[in-house]
Amino acid sequence: MKFRAKVEDILLIRQFSQILQTLSKSCKQLAVRITPDKLVFVLSERDSESHGVTAWCEFTQESYFIEYCMEGVTPEDNEIYLEVSSESLASTLSGLKSSSTVSAVKIKLTKKLVPCLTFEIESQTTNSSVECIHDIPVSIIGRRNWGEYQQPELPVFDVSLAMPDIKIVRRTLERLKNLGPKLTVTASNLGKLCFTVESYAVKSCVTYSDLRIFEVDNDAADENRRVSHHRRSTQAGGITNELNISATATQAGDRDVHRVEVDMKALLHVIPTEHLKPTHFICSIVHKRMLHIFYIFGDVTLQYCVPGVL
Repeated sequence: MKFRAKVEDILLIRQFSQILQTLSKSCKQLAVRITPDKLVFVLSERDSESHGVTAWCEFTQESYFIEYCMEGVTPEDNEIYLEVSSESLASTLSGLKSSSTVSAVKIKLTKKLVPCLTFEIESQTTNSSVECIHDIPVSIIGRRNWGEYQQPELPVFDVSLAMPDIKIVRRTLERLKNLGPKLTVTASNLGKLCFTVESYAVKSCVTYSDLRIFEVDNDAADENRRVSHHRRSTQAGGITNELNISATATQAGDRDVHRVEVDMKALLHVIPTEHLKPTHFICSIVHKRMLHIFYIFGDVTLQYCVPGVL
């Protein structure tokens, strides 16, 4: 088995670090799937720390890496599956998200005392060049377990909406998290989304109106997820965001309302910091069963499945 990849664009390096930092918050172990055309990071529900959350993140070889070379287990099974500590990965990449001197990052599968995912970070200053090497021990996942790390087969969503600015959403959730451990997410096919927290003492609801409605192709066989949308708002310039505090999750006149209750802590872990800005941020609901969060960062896709709680 062999693997080697290289990223040189400083914006892509920072994005790579920030995305993996976000993924690492939800679990102790991340699976790395290496194929001839993409590098995939997988969060499996078998991780006891994930609260049942699963995730799938793809970095395509063609658009992300200037060098990419791999040889799988066999010519017939030309893939590599690894398991790596999320904490070690996050620690290694933490300095990349803000550094202005990093010129390149090389990722290699190496054999030291144990198999390692090696990160060679090259920095360029005015007077010198510096190379910092991090060896992160990994476990090889056997072929009999590969089926646990495939792209998730998604059910048909009841509703899918374009979300407001991620900074607004995260600040809203941070404000609501102290009111209760569970959050009810309610969405309608009229473009309204509500976050509701209810306890014995208080009920708080934040409502976003006039969001774009997405029609999402849920065919799991189509790896290039096709998303088409139509606007509910006739105003130019995209989404119209209205933040209202109300006493009820929905108002009279709404139809086709769908909701799911999720763990607040688990949801906060899958919402990136405001420094990581997706080009698309889509929320989908399977009524009472699942909340699906889908991000597009240019050529990188990241999706989370957050299970409903009773």
